[in-house]
Amino acid sequence: MGIPQSLPEPKTLVQKQREVPTVTSQENTSLTHKFKKGNIGLPNSKIEALTRPKLPSQESSRRGANRIFRQSLQQNALFPQIATKNFQSVTNLHSDNQSQVQPFPPTVSENIPRGLSSKSGDTEKTHNLKFPLTSAEALKHFKNQLTLYEQREIKDYKELWFLGLGAKKIEGYIDAQNSSTYDDDHGSYKKVLSDHIAYRYEILAIIGKGSFGHVVKCLDHKTGEKVAVKIIRNKKRFHNQALVEVDILNSLRQKDQDNTYNVVHMKEYFCFRNHFCISFELLGLNLYELIKKNNFQGFTLGLIRRFTHCILRCLQLLYTEKIIHCDLKPENILISQSSAGQIAFKVIDFGSSCYEHQRVYTYVQSRFYRSPEVILGQPYTTSIDMWSLGCIIVELYTGCPLFPGENE
Repeated sequence: MGIPQSLPEPKTLVQKQREVPTVTSQENTSLTHKFKKGNIGLPNSKIEALTRPKLPSQESSRRGANRIFRQSLQQNALFPQIATKNFQSVTNLHSDNQSQVQPFPPTVSENIPRGLSSKSGDTEKTHNLKFPLTSAEALKHFKNQLTLYEQREIKDYKELWFLGLGAKKIEGYIDAQNSSTYDDDHGSYKKVLSDHIAYRYEILAIIGKGSFGHVVKCLDHKTGEKVAVKIIRNKKRFHNQALVEVDILNSLRQKDQDNTYNVVHMKEYFCFRNHFCISFELLGLNLYELIKKNNFQGFTLGLIRRFTHCILRCLQLLYTEKIIHCDLKPENILISQSSAGQIAFKVIDFGSSCYEHQRVYTYVQSRFYRSPEVILGQPYTTSIDMWSLGCIIVELYTGCPLFPGENE
């Protein structure tokens, strides 16, 4: 039994024109390596054996990638008119970035003690246990509150930081064909509010979705911080591309240790119930949401310069490392706020990215931001990301996409 989902908004003609079909695969795969303490990398043999499937094309179908643009929108009284305000007003948006997209009821506590959930905390606290638990301790105290599958599963984990005892759990199984009751018909993981991921992360909300799977906001009970966890669909094609994404993210993180290149930072990656998962720092609103909240009026040139400088810092690093993002668009540029209150924008979603000498797909980028060489089927380089940036800059000024392509 899955979580309740929000009803989709009615689609207009323009929205339907912006949408692209999802490339699907019927192949399943099983990743046997587990999440390990202090180990954020796959075994060396996995990294060395990275294979990049030569698929003919790939198009983005992430939620929000193909939204309608309008010249007029009902005024949002809670949002300041950024076009005529100082850049500092943007900081007010950082804390409420998920309020418009989460399908879960807003009942999850924002300050939850480590190892305890808002529903199961009292039960676990009465045992006066110290986290992390061992599997033996968990079975001794909470066996009746765990599913039969979990009672077997936890034996593979050395540390149990969170059990999700208050969640409406799914009684799962995974058969010899790798079919799982934890997956929906598309191979996406069935997410349950307040349940755990890898006995460490508590699911708080869904904050993104796309052809790759979903992104959920989680509380990391090991560190006590909130993170974003990307849960990849249980399909071979998406697993393979996730390995490429991790390879690129790991390389970028090593080059951006001082956190100045405005690239989203990967924290850990692991496999959970045959789903490849990647945890990231939790960021704020994306540029599209910012444009929308500003009534599609565009921003001042001063603000646009700030936005552009942040993105160029990322592209500078990508150019040096010969990495092509392949899906630069407003939805993939998010607000970042440092502990000192410094506001910047970071580029996310390297799920379509590749090295310049190892291009994976012949057809990439979202339609509104697609470069001429990609449209014409010609070889492409890091310059296609600069084309996308040019389109984004114009959209930031006018409030509307520069090239709103109706179809392919």
